Amino acid sequence: FNGQDLSVFGRTIGHLFFLDNFFTAFAGQYNPLNFTPHLWTIAFEEQIYLFMPLLFMAVVGLRQKPEIQARLLHALGRVYQNLGLFEEATTEMERALAVRQRLATDDPVAHGVVASDLAWVLLYRNEMDRAEPLFRQAVATLTKTKGAAAEETLSAKNGLASLMSMGDRPAEAEPLMRDLLAATLANLGLREPPGPSGPPLEDKFRSVGIQLQNLGAVELNLGRYDDAHRHFTQAVAVKSRLAKRNPGSLANSVEGLGKVALFAHFRGGK
Repeated sequence: FNGQDLSVFGRTIGHLFFLDNFFTAFAGQYNPLNFTPHLWTIAFEEQIYLFMPLLFMAVVGLRQKPEIQARLLHALGRVYQNLGLFEEATTEMERALAVRQRLATDDPVAHGVVASDLAWVLLYRNEMDRAEPLFRQAVATLTKTKGAAAEETLSAKNGLASLMSMGDRPAEAEPLMRDLLAATLANLGLREPPGPSGPPLEDKFRSVGIQLQNLGAVELNLGRYDDAHRHFTQAVAVKSRLAKRNPGSLANSVEGLGKVALFAHFRGGK
């Protein structure tokens, strides 16, 4: 066989088995068989006729497997969330949660994670009244099943603390943020945040700097300037030592220190 013969043979096989669109896609438009280059469209049409019923059967089959359906809906919601399409993410995650609520033997961990993710999406949409009960449900479920220091539990607790802080409820947010910081440090094998000197910190310490800043902001709102100053200072120290430093995030902590000094000055205290 020479090159011409192989091309003729390949195209013939493509036409016989409705695969010529693949030959066209990978080999280009060249076709040595006269009057047949347009037949790749027939191949594509036949593939639709073949695979669409199979796809339809698979979708219908998901109704018989609600666990898989719930996972797929949750995954689709996460994709929408990462794309910033929060309305679409809300719809898919609500459907995932509804499917899980109908399961007789639902996985409580998966249920808690879906509730937490949905609450985060609602928080991004500023729907705090809907987000709060979901965060509380997720914290309770995940604490019981995964433990207070589990990553999933900390994410839900962080969402609840953020909601309270955004909702001008700093007194309720502060104990949650303290628990969150203590658990994160414990997971890193620490009792106190890293100091200002030492080797560069790995990226896993980034959350420590953010939590210190958030706690300082809540304490500032409560008028506890000494505590706020200490936590903003620690946040600056941690963020300054990160190997992959974020200048914008570091500037936010420095700005927090400035606010503490300004508030303390005008309110006559520390």
